[in-house]
Amino acid sequence: MARNQAPTKDQSQNLTIRQSQRDGEGVCDLCRELIQYILSPPHHPAFNHYDNFSEMEASAERCPSCHFFLSCFDPGPIHPESKVVCCITNSTSAVVVTSNETAKVGRSFIWNSLLGHVGNRAIWKETKPLTLESSLPVIWEWRDACASTHEECNVSFHHGAAGLPTRLIYVGSGIESPCRLVATSSPMPKEWTDLRYAALSHCWGHVSNRTKSLKSNLGDFMIEIEAEKLSRTFADAITVTKMLGLRFLWIDCLCIVQDDELDWQREAAKMASVFSNAELTIAATASRNSDQGFLFPRAPAVHATIPGTADYADTSEGAVGKGVAFRFETDVRRALSDSVLLQRGWVLQEMTLSRRILHFAQNQLFWCCRSRMASEDGTLDCRNLGNFYSIPSLVPNKYPSLEEARKCWWGWVEKYNSLEFTKEADRIAALAGLTEAFTWGGKPLLGLWEKDILRGLTWRTDEKEASRRALPGLPSWSWLSIRGPIYEGIWTYFPPMRCADLVDSCIEWSGEALTSTLLNAKLRLRTKLIPFRDVFGEAVGDRFRDGHTEYSFDLKSFGSSESLVLMLLVCEGGYFRTSQNWNWKRPHFLIIERVGDSGQEYKRVGSGQSHIMGGTIDPFHVAEDVEITLI
Repeated sequence: MARNQAPTKDQSQNLTIRQSQRDGEGVCDLCRELIQYILSPPHHPAFNHYDNFSEMEASAERCPSCHFFLSCFDPGPIHPESKVVCCITNSTSAVVVTSNETAKVGRSFIWNSLLGHVGNRAIWKETKPLTLESSLPVIWEWRDACASTHEECNVSFHHGAAGLPTRLIYVGSGIESPCRLVATSSPMPKEWTDLRYAALSHCWGHVSNRTKSLKSNLGDFMIEIEAEKLSRTFADAITVTKMLGLRFLWIDCLCIVQDDELDWQREAAKMASVFSNAELTIAATASRNSDQGFLFPRAPAVHATIPGTADYADTSEGAVGKGVAFRFETDVRRALSDSVLLQRGWVLQEMTLSRRILHFAQNQLFWCCRSRMASEDGTLDCRNLGNFYSIPSLVPNKYPSLEEARKCWWGWVEKYNSLEFTKEADRIAALAGLTEAFTWGGKPLLGLWEKDILRGLTWRTDEKEASRRALPGLPSWSWLSIRGPIYEGIWTYFPPMRCADLVDSCIEWSGEALTSTLLNAKLRLRTKLIPFRDVFGEAVGDRFRDGHTEYSFDLKSFGSSESLVLMLLVCEGGYFRTSQNWNWKRPHFLIIERVGDSGQEYKRVGSGQSHIMGGTIDPFHVAEDVEITLI
């Protein structure tokens, strides 16, 4: 490595592995002082390390902690006379190099004295790359605590045999036991008394030779699924299932017949049951495709010891140790929310419906259940407040009001429309399980709800995304017709007043609802209409002001100059304060455009709202009620 040149990110990862092999060589005099400084609180967070960066770089050849500090910096030149300062706190720490001209902060890290409960975990104690076996104790700790103390995590969508998927993979009881598919409707051997199963959440990726169930091999898979034919991710999931003492596993590619359209429709419609009834969801969070696997070795901590002292790992609880271990801090958002897996469209309902999720991230494991979120290194251990996909109506009394339920649903909608799909045709089907479980709004209407249809119809988008239709044939009134950012249309402290009526709705499918082909989707509404151009003329921006009335829209232009564009009143909110002789109201409306020559059918092209001050004429006030059909 060139002098005064920080390592690359790839080099940093390799350094972390190599540094663990330097244990026992001892640390330099300054790092010896640093260890005593860390283990003797309270103290000032800034510790003056080397007077210049080049000295620390030279020390890194023999001192494991200096070597670790050097790897904290991204590529780029560092002035050799820069002063090195270690900023140590009980949570996040960092190394800073400063000169007269600049200051550069290295990658943040955490430390542990290897004392107490967390310090005894393999992620801190091991000096070799971490494996599944070394992490099993903390997995069992999380799982046992959840099963025994978390009431919310023990609520499933269905109970008994009705809650089992149509097919499961029997992984056997031994490490070398062969696997096969079983039909859960068939008689089970008497010794199969424990039918708990794990489910795999994974990213398919662009793998052409993926192992999957087909009509032609289904019979063979019922006898045995040959281990050598399994992708690495599937083989890893089977290993985890066996190590956790479970005998059954659900994997979409194998438990759903991929070239049987009817079977796919039926099974895709059961996702609420599949994931909410699983004992555990195994999340291949850091895996980009089914060939990559997720049980790759994870870097251990870097140990820095004081030579000639007792083994710090054997000191009693609460005693001052003689060494520390360092690890790079894990960015939880990057490791989970921004991971490849959680950008996949199907994963929203998988993560939301699961009772317990074990995330296999790049650098460590994470636990996420309905009650708790925790990291293997112990820096994260808190109650799950729903920041990462919490379960909705499966937990009794989860939401105190319809408003809270609506907020939760639209939070999912905004996230869902930003996710990616290998097949765009799956965009409706990938919402089927969540729709089935989330029944607060009555009849589901393609991402909207019958009880909340008027407010739901006012969803907004961005102009630059409006022309991107995810699927041909989707109705214009559903947000699913837009491939891009979607936002809830009405946000107000006061419930808006209804200004329209849903006369009828017609949603027809070729087979299973939400997972088959959509044949027809229409809404019949009764409300007030006014011609758009009677109010605004030929062209407007996304805002328009007329006297004391201000209008805003989610698009800047609507239709062609020859088309009939109307404003359809949906609902309105506002404040009224007659004692001080002022008031204003806020009508919410849709922008619709006539389709064909019938004069009865219209498509939704946008939404808007207006702020009307007291004393100003409301253009909707003189309009008559009419019935129209939205398609």
